[in-house]
Amino acid sequence: MSLDAENGPEQLGRVFDVVAVRRWDRPMVHLADHAAVTLFLRGRGLSEQDAPQAAERLKPPLTITKRGMIGWARKR
Repeated sequence: MSLDAENGPEQLGRVFDVVAVRRWDRPMVHLADHAAVTLFLRGRGLSEQDAPQAAERLKPPLTITKRGMIGWARKR
């Protein structure tokens, strides 16, 4: 089951009894320069040609915030 961090507990609760939810929303990745931004963009699916061009449009340093959740649930 794929869930979004924002509505995951509610979606999980439609099927299971939710026991606990652990969420996070914090800065987790620091991109110091254009090379780091390019590598990050390549890892997200941009092509070898498009990633450097996209990285040049940004102004490092950049910090990427990650949001997510882990839910523990039981079958009803």
